[in-house]
Amino acid sequence: MKISITPGLCHGHNNCSRLAPDLFELDSGGYAVVRIHSTLPKDLEELAELAAENCPECAIYVENADEHDERNVEDKIS
Repeated sequence: MKISITPGLCHGHNNCSRLAPDLFELDSGGYAVVRIHSTLPKDLEELAELAAENCPECAIYVENADEHDERNVEDKIS
């Protein structure tokens, strides 16, 4: 599982950084940034989903390993 934040969608509510400080931190403007850019450890996956569910702007994207693998195959075919 991987997580990302869609640029421009974060409005700085900071629910994610309060719920999952191991996954998110705030930039100098008070907007969330992802702390882990690689595959998440299994013990943090539930927190990633909780943070995404509590983002009022739906700025957090949680990508399952299956989706990531499918996108890589599609990119290689194109």
